[in-house]
Amino acid sequence: MNTTPLSRDDNKNKEPQDSALSLVTKLVIVPLVIVAIAVSVFLLFGWMTYDRKSAEAFLADVKTASPSKKWQAAFVLAGKLRDKKGLGDTERLFQGMTSIFGDKKDYDEKVRSYMAMALGNLGDKRAIPLLEKAIREEISGAGDIPIYSMWALGTLKAAESASLLMDIAGSHDSAIRKTALFVLGSLESKEAIPLLKSALEDSEIDIQWNAAFALARLGDASGQPLLRQLLDRSYYESFQDMSFQARSDAMVNALMSVAYLKDISLIPAIERLGREDLSVQVRHAAQQVQAALKELERFSVN
Repeated sequence: MNTTPLSRDDNKNKEPQDSALSLVTKLVIVPLVIVAIAVSVFLLFGWMTYDRKSAEAFLADVKTASPSKKWQAAFVLAGKLRDKKGLGDTERLFQGMTSIFGDKKDYDEKVRSYMAMALGNLGDKRAIPLLEKAIREEISGAGDIPIYSMWALGTLKAAESASLLMDIAGSHDSAIRKTALFVLGSLESKEAIPLLKSALEDSEIDIQWNAAFALARLGDASGQPLLRQLLDRSYYESFQDMSFQARSDAMVNALMSVAYLKDISLIPAIERLGREDLSVQVRHAAQQVQAALKELERFSVN
């Protein structure tokens, strides 16, 4: 790795590129296996309540609400923690969330899954060994705890967990495999690249997709031909069981991946998506990625 310090001029020239990429990294991508939750979850609390209540108040709701409402409070808490503003006593939050996450007796799998997500969003790396322990202990079961725990490790940039995820990527459970492969892209571990390249030849197409996304985040363009296909809605016509939302999620992930690879050759196609795609989510992502790539294009010309 080149450790030569940048000169003042180097830093000056680097600013447009960094600015462009920052536009992209503000978007959030998640493994395709994690299904989006309906907006009705938030409506159960009301947007005014969501804005007004503190993270600690939602944590209290997880502990005291009726069994059918606990998971809803846990989900909203996880979303609120993404903001990182006005969290109050983060140590109390951490201790309360880890207590719930580890309590299999009083909290069901759905609550604990969203608590894993909340721990990732809180950003306290003390959660890493707890998440790894949950993965090891529950990976042989049929539940989603390992999937959400892996997602949290990716959010925490837990590079020390890369070897665990590489082992898990050989699981017979396709949901576990695709999540492990996807999250490996977040951990900046170049050691995972050979494994991810081999997954591009997997018999399951969505595992190929997740491998391509992960490789792009690691700066490897091996999955680029597949990413180009994923930006074309007609490509999905052969996947009749795939919902419109799932297709849109895949396209957003592909857009993000193209941005990581800085593939300015796709600007015309991305521009069309930003104007014409049927999904607001895809149009919004395409417009942001287009802006980032155009800034990179100007930087490369200059």
